[in-house]
Amino acid sequence: MDDPSSCTWTQDLFTSKAIDWLNQQTTNQPWFLYLAFTVPHAGGWKDIEESGAPVPTDLDYANKSWPIVEKDHAASITLQDKDISLILDVLKKKGFEDNTIVFFASDNGAHN
Repeated sequence: MDDPSSCTWTQDLFTSKAIDWLNQQTTNQPWFLYLAFTVPHAGGWKDIEESGAPVPTDLDYANKSWPIVEKDHAASITLQDKDISLILDVLKKKGFEDNTIVFFASDNGAHN
């Protein structure tokens, strides 16, 4: 993929839908939200092995002298952290923060 910024990133969709859904919930009824992001994930651009993760931007890491795969990995984690913060903010705003358990896990390990 030559221009990742021209695509819709699933993480943006998942975050938006999760926030919309959370905003519809009330404290009157128990609820469960399972949100599974697809990042960080190795590989994805062009036909080059270990060419980096499919992220829309490398953020502040773009000018680092790191390999592209490391820039993309750092950016994907930073973007995921931003989105998780948005979700946690909604939990706090809605008054769910003190009566909600949040589990965070990742299944992606090293590239090799």
